[in-house]
Amino acid sequence: MRLTSYCLIINPNSLNNNGKIIFTVLVSFVIAFSIFYTTIYFLENSTSSNITSEELDFYSNISTEKKIFLIGSSEMLILNATFITEKISDKLPDHVVYNLGKPSDLPKVRINSIDHIIESEPKIVLYGIGFRDIKKIPEGGFGGLVIKDNLGIKKVIVDPKTEFEKILYNIGFYKMGLAFLENPKFQILTNVKKIFEEKDAEKLDMGFRQFPNTPFYKMETSDIEKKINQTPIDQIGVCHALKNFEIEELHKDRNLVSLEIMIEKLKEKNIQVILFSTPLHKNCFLDKKSISANELFETAVMKLAQKHDIEFYPLHKSYLDYELWSDTHHLTFQNSFLFSDDIAKIIEKEI
Repeated sequence: MRLTSYCLIINPNSLNNNGKIIFTVLVSFVIAFSIFYTTIYFLENSTSSNITSEELDFYSNISTEKKIFLIGSSEMLILNATFITEKISDKLPDHVVYNLGKPSDLPKVRINSIDHIIESEPKIVLYGIGFRDIKKIPEGGFGGLVIKDNLGIKKVIVDPKTEFEKILYNIGFYKMGLAFLENPKFQILTNVKKIFEEKDAEKLDMGFRQFPNTPFYKMETSDIEKKINQTPIDQIGVCHALKNFEIEELHKDRNLVSLEIMIEKLKEKNIQVILFSTPLHKNCFLDKKSISANELFETAVMKLAQKHDIEFYPLHKSYLDYELWSDTHHLTFQNSFLFSDDIAKIIEKEI
């Protein structure tokens, strides 16, 4: 029996050439990524990361008085900061309340200013949470695929995107300030657009401040009239806040992650945090689905509050009998004193 042996001959020059190619590709990638990252980082900082010039001015010039901050979206902008300050003045002299609400605000946006808030050293931060703040946003794609085996038992095939998001959450990606890398194209377009919007805003300022100590809210005349005048009951319309309401898992939802990070940061600096839910019209609670959505919302926020050992005050159903509404989730200014009074009582109770 004849045995034949084979010898693999490798050309050293070939290895050297391949190594050079790989090295060149890696260096090119590092250079390209560095340029991309620097560009995005510059845009993020040059546009103040969703922080307006008014916010920067407020946080840099706020006095050293004992401060109480109210933060959230437009649902809580009707809270009267000066009225609340007066209500708590007997028990808490020298304390000043600021309503730092912003229209269309979300936790994933508010987190950009959390360091400025902390540096201002407020004694308490009260965060007004609405359904939209933690509602799952419908996304494209297939997600996890559900199939049935021969016995009809459902099985879920793992979604790679979901598993990757879990890894990002576990390694602290969302705490690194690198969230803009998730959708670079969108981030570039958003920041470029923001630059031109800020320049336009400098040329034309049609805003009007409704209340003192509410620095970030400007309204045009038509908006003021809407907030003051009651919308007829038959024109309030359908409530969309609870429609198809779902809550995403913590590691998958940017708003929930951002909300938790803000709570952690505030507590690390010994700043007391209180959560409360913002008012909703009675039209939001007309069927079984809305009742189920309400339970889901309350349970989710309560679990978050308990996890971080903070208080949660569910106020969203406290004003169902009120008739003065602009729409299904905005009280008029006439009702702001009742809502503001409730917030004052919470502050007095918690300090």
